[in-house]
Amino acid sequence: MGKPYRFLTDALEMFKTTGIASDIADKQIVIDLLRCYNELGAFDNSMNIYYDQRMKAILPEQMGETLWSADTNIDKVFGKMLASKKVRNWLGMIPRAFDSRYFETNEEKLETMIAELEKRYQ
Repeated sequence: MGKPYRFLTDALEMFKTTGIASDIADKQIVIDLLRCYNELGAFDNSMNIYYDQRMKAILPEQMGETLWSADTNIDKVFGKMLASKKVRNWLGMIPRAFDSRYFETNEEKLETMIAELEKRYQ
């Protein structure tokens, strides 16, 4: 069914229905805001794909025959999980897909947009 929201489409719809875009003299800020919405949507999609793949890779292994208890041999349990090719592939994807710079860049873009809006409209 999809998400209840679509970042860029919803932003465009908000501008269209409220008429606020015509009240903003600097159209570049409107374009920058829409770009920011679009980048947030891309980041959100990346996180959803990541967590979806995580559930497909890890959860079946965690919910397998091994029951966690006080006497569980943790090395054996994790060894069994890591023996799964699907789990190893998922773990191998993380450093390539989501290094710390990926999060920092998105955070910087959002903070820059917020600061620009606050500077102009406070």
